[in-house]
Amino acid sequence: MSNPTTIIINVLEPFAPHFCQKRTWEKVRTLVIGTILTTGKRIVTSILRTMGLEHKHNFNQYHHVLSRAVWSPLGLAKTLLQMLITLFFAGETTLVFGIDETIERR
Repeated sequence: MSNPTTIIINVLEPFAPHFCQKRTWEKVRTLVIGTILTTGKRIVTSILRTMGLEHKHNFNQYHHVLSRAVWSPLGLAKTLLQMLITLFFAGETTLVFGIDETIERR
């Protein structure tokens, strides 16, 4: 049986190119895995505590992933959409998308 963490990392790998620095990507992986494992409120501090990083001297850099780091949300969304289409619509199925332009600003 495979290690669950290895499975999660393999699923997340297609998203890696959308982060400009390798260090940022490593922090993102830690935050995503911690989010899956954390119970209760999933704030960054709780996630780091779950991952055993609460005593790390530079834990504030994990907060910077969400506020300062350079990454591409549009690229991440495109990769996610491609993965979902591959997973759910592998056959010759016609896809119909309903788009509501009023939610664009949200």
